[in-house]
Amino acid sequence: MEDYYHAKAKLFKSLPLSATAIINASDEYGRRLINESTAPVIKVSITNNSDVHFKVVHSSLNGISGTIAAGEHEIDFKSALIGDFNMENILSAVGAALAMGIPIGTIISGINSCRIVMGRMESLSAPNGAPIIVDYAHTPDAYGKVLSTIYNLVPENGCLITIFGCGGNRDAANRPIMGRLVEQYSDYFYITPDNPRFEQQEVINKEIIAGLSSEKYEVFLDRGEALQKALSELKSNDVLVVLGKGRETYQEIEGVRHPYSDIEIIEEFCAHNAT
Repeated sequence: MEDYYHAKAKLFKSLPLSATAIINASDEYGRRLINESTAPVIKVSITNNSDVHFKVVHSSLNGISGTIAAGEHEIDFKSALIGDFNMENILSAVGAALAMGIPIGTIISGINSCRIVMGRMESLSAPNGAPIIVDYAHTPDAYGKVLSTIYNLVPENGCLITIFGCGGNRDAANRPIMGRLVEQYSDYFYITPDNPRFEQQEVINKEIIAGLSSEKYEVFLDRGEALQKALSELKSNDVLVVLGKGRETYQEIEGVRHPYSDIEIIEEFCAHNAT
């Protein structure tokens, strides 16, 4: 992470005085970067009273709303985006827009009309109203961000159910780490194929399981079958998280891309079980 920080810090150390740096002061690295920027800084933060911060904020699986304080301005907004990292993104966008002289009305309109990127924290609903979150996350860092965000938004008495797998011929050392992250945040989870490529799925599963310390999971060699089971057992106050493929429309096995879509399976299940 230090190497990444120093690489990015070079950008801020080379800014002219006429520029403006937008820096997240909620983050340890951001706070360090404030002192290294050669340009004036607009500080944004979800945890303290920086130049741009939330005066009031409400976050749920339906989105984020509240009031942003930015100098003399107070900006009321309602966004469909989900999670703490999107709260930070909203503040950063506001800081950048103000630095560019964009009118407040345009900023508000932009926040309120911004829609999720398909396959990134994409929210659907089961027939009983239970939220389903589909995300392309396929690294430990992405798993941690997605799962920690949703964990804090699960309804009272509800469970967090996760479906995931690890790709073949990619970063095998991450498999037990990703398994532990899923185990940490989930009440129950399903280990399934992602894109096994040229590896045996049983080997991938074994390496995921090596990082686990509980037995609150099931292992499937058919991802669609696991997804169908999870959907059929989902209660109205549960949240189902489907990680790894997002809007991908294939599963890569032995060099062949077979048609497969998490989204299609979810939509077909909902259509067949609509009340």
